[in-house]
Amino acid sequence: MKSIIDPAAYEAWYHTPRGQWIGDHEFSLMQHLLMAEEDTTLLDIGCGTGHFSRRFAQLGLSVTGIDPDPATLKFARTKGEDVRYMQGSVLELPFPFTPTMPKFRLLGLCHAQPAWLCHTISL
Repeated sequence: MKSIIDPAAYEAWYHTPRGQWIGDHEFSLMQHLLMAEEDTTLLDIGCGTGHFSRRFAQLGLSVTGIDPDPATLKFARTKGEDVRYMQGSVLELPFPFTPTMPKFRLLGLCHAQPAWLCHTISL
Protein backbone atom coordinates (compact mmCIF):
# COMPACT_ATOMS: atom_id res chain seq x y z
CA MET A 1 0.00 0.00 0.00
CA LYS A 2 1.47 3.33 -1.06
CA SER A 3 1.22 6.15 1.48
CA ILE A 4 -1.20 8.90 0.47
CA ILE A 5 0.94 11.48 2.27
CA ASP A 6 4.61 12.13 2.77
CA PRO A 7 4.86 11.52 6.53
CA ALA A 8 7.92 13.75 7.02
CA ALA A 9 6.31 16.65 5.15
CA TYR A 10 3.05 16.19 7.05
CA GLU A 11 4.85 16.24 10.39
CA ALA A 12 7.01 19.21 9.32
CA TRP A 13 3.84 21.25 8.75
CA TYR A 14 3.15 21.10 12.51
CA HIS A 15 6.45 22.92 13.04
CA THR A 16 5.49 25.88 10.85
CA PRO A 17 3.93 28.92 12.61
CA ARG A 18 0.46 28.12 11.21
CA GLY A 19 0.77 24.38 11.85
CA GLN A 20 1.97 24.93 15.42
CA TRP A 21 -0.89 27.34 16.14
CA ILE A 22 -3.50 24.95 14.71
CA GLY A 23 -1.91 21.90 16.36
CA ASP A 24 -1.79 23.62 19.75
CA HIS A 25 -5.45 24.60 19.51
CA GLU A 26 -6.52 21.13 18.38
CA PHE A 27 -4.53 19.54 21.18
CA SER A 28 -6.04 21.89 23.75
CA LEU A 29 -9.53 21.05 22.51
CA MET A 30 -8.82 17.30 22.63
CA GLN A 31 -7.43 17.62 26.17
CA HIS A 32 -10.55 19.47 27.27
CA LEU A 33 -12.95 16.99 25.65
CA LEU A 34 -11.13 13.88 26.87
CA MET A 35 -10.57 15.01 30.45
CA ALA A 36 -7.89 12.30 30.52
CA GLU A 37 -5.49 12.24 33.45
CA GLU A 38 -2.06 10.72 33.91
CA ASP A 39 -2.08 6.89 33.72
CA THR A 40 -5.16 6.92 31.47
CA THR A 41 -5.17 4.56 28.48
CA LEU A 42 -5.83 6.36 25.21
CA LEU A 43 -6.58 4.89 21.79
CA ASP A 44 -5.68 7.26 18.94
CA ILE A 45 -7.52 5.93 15.88
CA GLY A 46 -6.07 7.36 12.70
CA CYS A 47 -2.88 8.49 14.44
CA GLY A 48 -0.94 9.16 11.24
CA THR A 49 2.56 10.39 12.11
CA GLY A 50 1.78 10.16 15.83
CA HIS A 51 1.93 13.92 16.41
CA PHE A 52 -0.94 14.00 18.91
CA SER A 53 -0.22 10.50 20.23
CA ARG A 54 3.22 11.68 21.37
CA ARG A 55 1.84 14.83 22.95
CA PHE A 56 -0.60 12.82 25.06
CA ALA A 57 2.12 10.33 26.00
CA GLN A 58 4.23 13.25 27.24
CA LEU A 59 1.40 14.02 29.68
CA GLY A 60 1.73 10.54 31.18
CA LEU A 61 -1.04 8.76 29.27
CA SER A 62 -0.56 5.23 27.97
CA VAL A 63 -1.18 5.72 24.22
CA THR A 64 -1.79 3.24 21.43
CA GLY A 65 -1.83 4.73 17.92
CA ILE A 66 -3.72 2.92 15.16
CA ASP A 67 -3.34 3.76 11.47
CA PRO A 68 -3.81 1.78 8.23
CA ASP A 69 -0.77 3.36 6.53
CA PRO A 70 2.48 1.45 7.17
CA ALA A 71 4.62 4.39 5.98
CA THR A 72 3.18 6.81 8.53
CA LEU A 73 3.52 4.20 11.28
CA LYS A 74 7.15 3.59 10.35
CA PHE A 75 7.76 7.34 10.56
CA ALA A 76 5.90 7.62 13.88
CA ARG A 77 8.03 4.87 15.41
CA THR A 78 11.20 6.86 14.61
CA LYS A 79 9.97 9.71 16.82
CA GLY A 80 10.22 7.82 20.10
CA GLU A 81 9.21 4.73 21.97
CA ASP A 82 6.63 6.23 24.31
CA VAL A 83 3.67 5.24 22.08
CA ARG A 84 2.62 1.78 20.94
CA TYR A 85 1.80 1.86 17.22
CA MET A 86 -0.26 -0.78 15.41
CA GLN A 87 -1.55 -1.12 11.87
CA GLY A 88 -5.33 -1.15 11.64
CA SER A 89 -8.39 1.06 11.28
CA VAL A 90 -11.52 1.91 13.19
CA LEU A 91 -13.33 -0.78 11.19
CA GLU A 92 -10.59 -3.38 11.77
CA LEU A 93 -8.91 -2.84 15.12
CA PRO A 94 -5.87 -5.08 15.66
CA PHE A 95 -7.17 -6.19 19.07
CA PRO A 96 -10.52 -6.71 20.83
CA PHE A 97 -12.18 -3.39 21.62
CA THR A 98 -13.06 -2.55 25.23
CA PRO A 99 -15.91 0.01 25.36
CA THR A 100 -14.49 1.66 28.49
CA MET A 101 -11.29 2.77 26.71
CA PRO A 102 -11.13 6.53 26.17
CA LYS A 103 -10.81 7.20 22.48
CA PHE A 104 -10.40 10.15 20.16
CA ARG A 105 -9.52 11.28 16.72
CA LEU A 106 -10.39 14.81 15.79
CA LEU A 107 -8.43 15.31 12.58
CA GLY A 108 -9.26 11.87 11.27
CA LEU A 109 -12.92 12.83 11.00
CA CYS A 110 -12.28 15.33 8.20
CA HIS A 111 -10.87 12.52 6.03
CA ALA A 112 -13.46 9.90 6.96
CA GLN A 113 -15.95 8.10 4.78
CA PRO A 114 -19.57 8.04 6.08
CA ALA A 115 -19.36 4.39 7.20
CA TRP A 116 -16.26 5.19 9.27
CA LEU A 117 -18.01 8.14 10.89
CA CYS A 118 -21.06 6.05 11.82
CA HIS A 119 -18.84 3.33 13.29
CA THR A 120 -16.75 5.87 15.24
CA ILE A 121 -19.84 7.53 16.68
CA SER A 122 -21.29 4.18 17.75
CA LEU A 123 -18.13 3.06 19.60
